[in-house]
Amino acid sequence: MKITCDFCYRRCSLDTGQVGFCSVRINDAATIRTLDRGSLVALSIDRVEKKPLYHFLPGTSTLSLAMFGCNLQCSFCQNYTISQSRYRSDSVRPPTKAGELVSLALRSGCPSISFTYSEPLVWQDYMIEVAIAAKEAGLKTIMVSNGTFSKESLDRLVPLIDAFNIDLKGDESFYQRICKGSAKPVIDSLYVLGRKAVHLEVTTMVTQGEH
Repeated sequence: MKITCDFCYRRCSLDTGQVGFCSVRINDAATIRTLDRGSLVALSIDRVEKKPLYHFLPGTSTLSLAMFGCNLQCSFCQNYTISQSRYRSDSVRPPTKAGELVSLALRSGCPSISFTYSEPLVWQDYMIEVAIAAKEAGLKTIMVSNGTFSKESLDRLVPLIDAFNIDLKGDESFYQRICKGSAKPVIDSLYVLGRKAVHLEVTTMVTQGEH
């Protein structure tokens, strides 16, 4: 039986055993779940300006983490080895518990945890788990995203994320030609986030010959 994933704008309708465009969400016959939930492909401590966020906790460090996956296929992607399906490894790391990440952030003097590097939207169930634990410990939460939210994902995430950096890559033609996606859900999400009580910064990477 087909089940629809509501994690992003694509709303993939998946048959039993089928994996979504992101290569992360799978219909396991009972529900849609996230493959290898909690298995991190990146974990490091960065300056918050590297996210990049320049007006949220400036001068501090943030514990940055990622699981595998993305719902776009940008030809210029800098993190393609942890986001694109053809680079997915059969070697999976053991899952990292939310409490472990919170403890690491506190021990390292990081006032925030960042969900970044790949596309957190496609592993938002794990992000939510970590964000809840972080906020209970008094930490701030940051999401660096391509902004292709669904309405449901915005409703879930806005109460749990303190700061968003959204990557607005270009116009509709740019998204279709270069990212295999659409600009509309990004712009729609920016309008929604701009009216919420969250910190919002927008980034556009200038591409030679395109911008």
